[in-house]
Amino acid sequence: MQWMPTLNREEIALVEKYYHEHKQELDDEDRRIRAYVAEQIRLQRLRFPEESSEIRLARMKDRLRQRQFRFQSLV
Repeated sequence: MQWMPTLNREEIALVEKYYHEHKQELDDEDRRIRAYVAEQIRLQRLRFPEESSEIRLARMKDRLRQRQFRFQSLV
C-alpha cells in the first residue's frame, strides 16, 4: 500500500490563494507546456507515421525472426 498525502483545510486554502495570486502566470506556463507537448507529438508522428496493427505486428514478428536467427547463428 502506498502512502497518500492529504492536505488539511488550511493547506488547501494556501494553495488556492497562491493559484489565484499567480493565475495568469501559471495558466500561461500551462499553455506553453501543452503547446510544447502537442508539437512533440506532431513531430513524433511525422517521424513514425501510424500504421495498422496488422502491419506493425507483421514487422515485429519479422524482427523477432531475424533476432532469433542471429542468436542461433552465434550458438
